Amino acid sequence: MTVTWQSLFVTTLRLPEEAANFILSLQLSRSELWLSVLAAAALNALITGLSIVLMPLPAGWPNLFSNPLAYFVIVAGGLVLLGHVLTWSGRWIGGSGALDDLVKLMVWLQLVRVVLQAFGLVLVVAAPVLGALYGLATGLLSLWILLNFVKVGHSLESLGSAALVLFATFVGMIIGLSLLLSLIGVGSLGVVPVV
Repeated sequence: MTVTWQSLFVTTLRLPEEAANFILSLQLSRSELWLSVLAAAALNALITGLSIVLMPLPAGWPNLFSNPLAYFVIVAGGLVLLGHVLTWSGRWIGGSGALDDLVKLMVWLQLVRVVLQAFGLVLVVAAPVLGALYGLATGLLSLWILLNFVKVGHSLESLGSAALVLFATFVGMIIGLSLLLSLIGVGSLGVVPVV
């Protein structure tokens, strides 16, 4: 059976476990895997930049979102960090996923989200209320796909175990980012220390 990008996209939306199994069967070299991380981050930065051009950010939002290069670096770094933390969290819960496999799954999910965001961008410009509802539905669908991808990637028994892995990943990323930001000297919430 020949699998096309379009059929894999549709399978991801309808049967994410089946899509995850196919993605895990792909034999990518390490360089191909990291190039796919960069491609996914570049496409995400492109669609985010386009959305900001069409709908400018409200005053007070960080300039980070309007700088495509900075946003690209954050998305690429976030994918790498997410892959590592998902691997560690899943193993802690009893999963058996490998870093490369989880990164493959996260990259594919990111690419699927870019396509969904592009459609949502068109929809929000044409019909803002419908676009907002579509955005909510896309977020919930993405969470469901992510749970299934984590379940398959770690060979877990249930979506409940995958949810526990995601919770542990969320906590781990908050702690890791907090430590990283404190090491590079970012003050907490803009509060200037009294010295």
